[in-house]
Parts: sequence; C-alpha cells; structure tokens
Amino acid sequence: MSIDLVQGGLAPWQARRVAAHIAQHLHQRIRTTELAQLASLSDSHFSRAFSRTFGAPPGGYIAARRMERAQAQMLQSTDTLASIALGCGLADQAHFTRMFRKFVGMTPGAWRRQNAAGPTSHSSVRARQWAPDIERADIGA
Repeated sequence: MSIDLVQGGLAPWQARRVAAHIAQHLHQRIRTTELAQLASLSDSHFSRAFSRTFGAPPGGYIAARRMERAQAQMLQSTDTLASIALGCGLADQAHFTRMFRKFVGMTPGAWRRQNAAGPTSHSSVRARQWAPDIERADIGA
C-alpha cells in the first residue's frame, strides 16, 4: 500500500497504521476514537486528517472496505450471506443487504448470481463513490 503525504492529512506512518488496523479488525466494531488513539491525535483532528488522506470519513471508508471484503468472500466461497455479513462486522444479513445495495446498487444475492461464473466485469465497490447518505449507525463504527 502506497500512502502519499497529503497536506493536512495523516502522516504516512499514521495512515499505514490506521489502514492496517482497519483491515485486521473489519469483523469487529471499529470506533473513530480507537483509530485516533492509534494515530496519536484527537478525535476531531483525526477525522479531518483521515478524510483528507483517504478521501472519505472513517465510517465511510470502513463501510467500503467491508463491502469489498464481502465481495471477495462471495466470489471465493460458498458461505451463506449471513455468515459473510457477520465475518465483515455487520449485524446480520438484512444489515448487509441494505449496505450492499447502497454501495453496489443491487442485493448481495443478485450480485453473487451475476458474478458466479467469475469476476470478468462485475460491479465493484470501488466503481462507486462513497455514499454520504449512509448513516453512522449503518456502518458499525
């Protein structure tokens, strides 16, 4: 992962530490306070710096990473959607379905069926911008 220095953003060491923590703990609740402590910053300063560095607030970034992980798991396994939801830190399958539809534009079941043959031209979380209308309560952050 290459992290460039962004004026007003996190230092590269902070960005790497925070991104690694998020990746390792996607299956759990991740609080902004916890991330701010990792970067040795106050919550408000951290949130501003994080947004400048990653292009989205912490909650939106975490939600997008969860959806990316869910997509990878759906392509690589036959686990149930409920199991994938829990493994990505979401409350249940209904929560997963709501978030997935906001990010990808279709339900996880429909996306999985469409991409069952392989990831040739599948919808991707990265193809859509972070959705600012996603509520903090939806992301588990």
